[in-house]
Amino acid sequence: MQRPSAAGIAAILALCAGLGLCGPPARAQDAKSDPAAADAAPVYVPPKRGGPANVAAAATRSGIDPSPRLKVLAPSHTGLTVAAQPTLYMYVAEPGAVRVRVMRAASLSDPPVATGRVEVQSAPAIVPLSLLGLNATLRPGVEYEVIVSMYDTRSGAVRGTDSAMIERVSEPAGLSAAQTGAPLARARLFAKAGLWFDALGAGGEAVNAAPASAGPRGHRAALLEQAGLPAIAEFDRKSR
Repeated sequence: MQRPSAAGIAAILALCAGLGLCGPPARAQDAKSDPAAADAAPVYVPPKRGGPANVAAAATRSGIDPSPRLKVLAPSHTGLTVAAQPTLYMYVAEPGAVRVRVMRAASLSDPPVATGRVEVQSAPAIVPLSLLGLNATLRPGVEYEVIVSMYDTRSGAVRGTDSAMIERVSEPAGLSAAQTGAPLARARLFAKAGLWFDALGAGGEAVNAAPASAGPRGHRAALLEQAGLPAIAEFDRKSR
């Protein structure tokens, strides 16, 4: 059988490339493994929704406190989650006991959905607040207010208080990839979808996995800055 000439091979390759049937297939894979994309900080896209039902609670979070004693790490609007029992985070400036109450925002006069107490031994610190640990389950489509109060264990005097609004929503279409994979990649997907508490939770997982690494803390700090918490973001960056 006669072998094709060099000119024939060149003509075949040119035709193949023109039709998009051959050529270097590694570009898509390279894009997926782009170091810059993999290291990009999460960008939070607030949901296009109305303001929180409890306007008074939101008003207490509208200003930036340069040195907060106690702060739930959340935006001023209602933060969203797809989880029934997500983990929230709070900044605590000093050791002590923190009371936690989970209330239905539409009926704050009713008994709390759940209550609990968190003992903070080392501070200042960013402390997880697990709704699973409080045995609190969020119902879809219901706004809740999570209220935290720091108090003196001897006198019982309240030394600081804060609150945040949270609502559980259905998982947006195409977000199944955010339920698996590396925490930082999930944080980016959650943030882009407007799911604040899930993005911050995934960022917290990344920090816990590598507490001495600047990368995960930097990504979480970027989220905190986007929520109007620059002082706590700076604290997070320096807490390695």
